[in-house]
Amino acid sequence: MRFYLSQIVSLGFLFALLLIPINIVFWLFGMPAIYSVAAAILTIIVCWWFGSRIYDYIFTKKYGAKWISIEQLTQSHDSLGMFIKDLLHKEGLQIRKIGIVDEDRPICITYGASKNDIHLLITQGIFNYLTEEEQQAIFAHEIGHMKYGDFATLSAAYFPAFGFYELSKHYWRKISMQKSFLRPFGYLAYFFYTVYNTPILLQSRLREFVADKYACTKVNPNVLGAALCKISLAYISSSNKKRSVNFMETTRPFSIVDHMMARNLALAYMNRKETGIWVLTENLVMRSINNPWPAFYEFWSTHPLAGRRLMSICLDAKKQNFTPFLEMDRMLAQSVPTSILILHFLEDFAVFVIARLSPLIVLGLLLSGYFFDHAATVGVMVILYGLGNALISFYSFSYTRFIEGTVKSQLEDKFASPIRGRPLILDGVIREKSSVGLDLPEDLVFADYSGELFIGPRSLVPLMVSPFISASKLMGLKDQRIKVRGWYMHDRYPKLIIDEIKTKTQTVRGRQRLFDVGTACLFISIGILFLLH
Repeated sequence: MRFYLSQIVSLGFLFALLLIPINIVFWLFGMPAIYSVAAAILTIIVCWWFGSRIYDYIFTKKYGAKWISIEQLTQSHDSLGMFIKDLLHKEGLQIRKIGIVDEDRPICITYGASKNDIHLLITQGIFNYLTEEEQQAIFAHEIGHMKYGDFATLSAAYFPAFGFYELSKHYWRKISMQKSFLRPFGYLAYFFYTVYNTPILLQSRLREFVADKYACTKVNPNVLGAALCKISLAYISSSNKKRSVNFMETTRPFSIVDHMMARNLALAYMNRKETGIWVLTENLVMRSINNPWPAFYEFWSTHPLAGRRLMSICLDAKKQNFTPFLEMDRMLAQSVPTSILILHFLEDFAVFVIARLSPLIVLGLLLSGYFFDHAATVGVMVILYGLGNALISFYSFSYTRFIEGTVKSQLEDKFASPIRGRPLILDGVIREKSSVGLDLPEDLVFADYSGELFIGPRSLVPLMVSPFISASKLMGLKDQRIKVRGWYMHDRYPKLIIDEIKTKTQTVRGRQRLFDVGTACLFISIGILFLLH
């Protein structure tokens, strides 16, 4: 019931978002409001019916999808094809065609207008990274989407966002310098992409649980859990070319894993491969359940938290008398002092609210007409933004005693904060990894004898990365023995923010707090200039 209610809510939000601009246009031309309602309904119907055709065109022209039938798939992958055909027959479903994209990351999505018009799009990575049993688990998950018809709802709801995203890429990145005046259209299209994508998130998260539960009734649940881990690791290990990143962003709500949240599960699985145990994956699960911060980041994700999904899959395995690949009894028996977690969360959240929301409050007063001097209001907003950056910098990067530790000891901590950094010294080496979904490859991996951890600088201001410790400097230290001093944090994924790196021959200083405070002072100065204007 909750799932079908979420479908209605998603389409309701879409209808409201479409109705607002359409109603404004009709009002400007003096047309009755009922016409705008009819136009919004017609737009949703068009998105639902013609969306799959346009998706086909985009995937073919832009990403080189080659389309085959289920019989052709069976010829090249006999047992997999028979497994899919058998499930489709039992559920009364029909795949119209299957598209294969030459992309290394394992992605499998479904879309269409009805149960007899299902389009399945897969990448070559599905066959490169997953075993045959894991491939069956992934396809069972997608057939779960087909069975409950959410692919059609999501196709209709996501189509406007999909269109705005493709427009933003065209006008933002690909236009020539002679047509740079068109670039603002790219930013505007990306804004509308964000607006239309937001109400889809709840629907997208719920549908993953439904599809997981269906898949767990058709295959060993442990196989599905292992496949999710492997896919997450493949996302961060593969090429970071623009075409690949754009393809992941385009298919993000349809994919089995949100690539923007993949680092968490990928890191846990990466450490499992190094150590041979699942303990860090278990810690990820327990942190998702106990710590309030992961739920905050899940709100912006197209998929549920990896820890919550793995917990649900393990519970299904236990119900079916399989031994869960994570030790459920030991995990659930772990006592976590809830009061300490809540106190730490409230302290962090208070700093976050003061630093980040105060400029928005001033903006709200400006838009409400409370302030009339726009230059002064902008000045106050910029000053508050600068002060907020300074506050977060001093709060995050404390120069109290730096304590020696290991990667494992940090990843086991369920109290880790995304804002309050823990001063830490680690001894190990730097390894290279792609940074999924970003145009600036900011992340490398630090490894010691106990595990691996993301490492790099952090910017409080979007697109402003500290020049003191760039990716190129870190790459020059790759595979050398180093001692790194910094602050451990865990927001969307665990990471060590660098303050200083020492090798046998040199010292590289990050000056993270100096850069952030200097940037904050720059904003404060600009704000003062607006006030004096």
